[in-house]
Amino acid sequence: MRTSASMRAPAVRAQPFCWTACLALLSLLAGSGPTWNINGPLTTGDATVCAVQPNHGTAAFGSVVENSSGSDLTIREVSLIDANNLELVASYLMPIDGIKSYVVGTGTTEPDEPDAKAAWKSMMRVGSTGLAAGQSANIVVTVDNGDSETGTSRALRIVYEHHNHTYVAISVNTLILADTRCL
Repeated sequence: MRTSASMRAPAVRAQPFCWTACLALLSLLAGSGPTWNINGPLTTGDATVCAVQPNHGTAAFGSVVENSSGSDLTIREVSLIDANNLELVASYLMPIDGIKSYVVGTGTTEPDEPDAKAAWKSMMRVGSTGLAAGQSANIVVTVDNGDSETGTSRALRIVYEHHNHTYVAISVNTLILADTRCL
């Protein structure tokens, strides 16, 4: 069956593409959200750490970071990367200030040692916590493996702001929390 010209759909003419309008829209959209950068002034360490669930309190793991810039930055958020049976309970920042500094590698939120107890009193919750130029700090996460015998996380993601830009640092601290013993 032949279709007459009057029964065909009208031809659609391609409209010229307006690059100027599209570029203007993209620049507006790009300016409206945060700028995510991986390479920033916060330096992190790498380690694999295993700890046994403490008898008292919540398990804690620490990671030392340093603000290698000449100006302050603000730590906004810390999260676990590729966590398996491991829940982040809270995250803290503890500045490292000279000789009397205490650094948490692994431990508990309810330590017995006097120096560790004093260190927990100086912890600040991550959220709007500043880190001065050139300063080092211990980022401490408290975690729980729930009903599982072992929980793991591949790394920590640290979101921070520096000079009105948002950065992400990855601290490749593999965390392992076991109920009874580390293998």
